[in-house]
Amino acid sequence: MVQILPTAIVSLMYSGEIEFGVINQSVFAFNHILGDFSLIAYQIQANSAFTVVIDRLGEFDDVWMVVSLHTTQRSLHATQGSGNSKK
Repeated sequence: MVQILPTAIVSLMYSGEIEFGVINQSVFAFNHILGDFSLIAYQIQANSAFTVVIDRLGEFDDVWMVVSLHTTQRSLHATQGSGNSKK
């Protein structure tokens, strides 16, 4: 199908005699563009996976900050509480 599509398009564009190499050039150009689009499609998938990982790391960081804040507050309360009991 990849080889037939550019040939069909070029043959429809020319009503007369086609110059030597025009079909080969169109097949090469079509394959080149197809490869570029395939690369873009692959990169979109990779970027989507990367975005998911970044989102998860952001959520982990948010939870880590909350846990760290609670741990720090508990430590301060425990330190203040033990200091008051000594007096």
